[in-house]
Formats: sequence, C-alpha cells, structure tokens
Amino acid sequence: WVTGGATYTTLEDNLISGNKSHGVLVDGDASWTTLRGNRIGTNAAGTVKVPNMASGVVIAGAPHTVIGDVGHSAPPSTCSGGCNLISGNDEVGIQAVNSGDIKIVGNFIGTTLQGNVGLGNTRHGVVIDGGTVEANVIADNKTGLKVHPSVPTAINGNYVGTGADGVTALGNKEWGMDLGRSPSLIAHGNRIWHNPIGVKTEGATILHNSIQKSQSGSAD
Repeated sequence: WVTGGATYTTLEDNLISGNKSHGVLVDGDASWTTLRGNRIGTNAAGTVKVPNMASGVVIAGAPHTVIGDVGHSAPPSTCSGGCNLISGNDEVGIQAVNSGDIKIVGNFIGTTLQGNVGLGNTRHGVVIDGGTVEANVIADNKTGLKVHPSVPTAINGNYVGTGADGVTALGNKEWGMDLGRSPSLIAHGNRIWHNPIGVKTEGATILHNSIQKSQSGSAD
C-alpha cells in the first residue's frame, strides 16, 4: 500500500498474490510511483492463478503512476524486464481512477507469463479514466479495457483478445474495449481480435485499428 504523499516509490520484481483484498493499492497524494516486473495474481512461474481477492492493482488519486516499461510501441513477445504479469485476480486486473497522467505500458494482463495461454482476471482487464494504455496484451478477461474518461485518454498498439504472438485466440468474454462516451479518447493501432464484440463507443476517435472476430477476418 503506497499512500500519504509518498513520491518516487518503485515496486519491482515482487510476487504479490493470494491477498485478501487488492494486490497493490496506490492512493492519496502518492505520486510518481512505478511498478515493474511484478507477478500479481499468479504463482512465481506465472503459470497458474493465485488470486488476490479483489483487484490486482488499484490506483486511486495518485498522479504520474507508471505500470510497466515505457518505451514500447508494440507488446513485448515475452513478459520480462519491466513487464508486469497481472492475471488471475478476483476482480479487475488494473483499476485506475482520478489519477492523472497514468501510463500502463508493456504488460501482460490476463495471460500466463509465456503470453499465449489465458489466465484472465474475473472482471475487466483494465479500467481507466484518463491516461495512456499502450503496447499491452489484454486477454481472457470479462471485458478487456473499460474507459470512463474525465481527461484525454490514448489507447495505442495493444493486443486485445490475442496472445503475445498477436495471433493466438484469447478473446475477452464480452467486449474487447468498452469506451463509453469518450469524446476525448483516441484509439490507434490496436489489434482487437477474437472478442464477441470488438469495440463499444459513443464519440471516441478510432483510427487504423484491426478489429476482427477471427483471424480469417470477420469484422465486429
């Protein structure tokens, strides 16, 4: 739990699983917190669920938080380095509310460490109300990504419904992305495959994404 005005805190290479509430909670006036290379909701090998009984990561009112490894423009082929594995939790993988300038980059959310087998979070993969979601694998959750934007939001270069290879079918159970009423949101260059419904939105800007029900090309 990171709180109370803490600044420049780094949580790195931890196993955070099997807790009775959230795995990680960053709230209050904490700022510039970084999460890198953690296993949150799985065993150390990243192969089976050891769920936290609420969400994997909750960011509440904590600006400038970074989850992952900034610098990726496409999802990593393996979850190593700064990639966080956030899978198997009983609620949401990552939930970020009232947290300006959050960056969620280069993580595996809902898969095993290897990236091509599903290990979904029970509810959504990511819930966010502003910031950047880029170059993540988001698969095998209820909804991959749900957005309630209060500030501009950018969703770029994610695999939503595939494994880390960009092909293996690991669809989210309902929506790939539920973007809601999102006039300040831009989604660009995402691969949104194998979900029952690819994208739900009212007003977002959707540019140069691949949205398919199957690899063979049946569009949502």
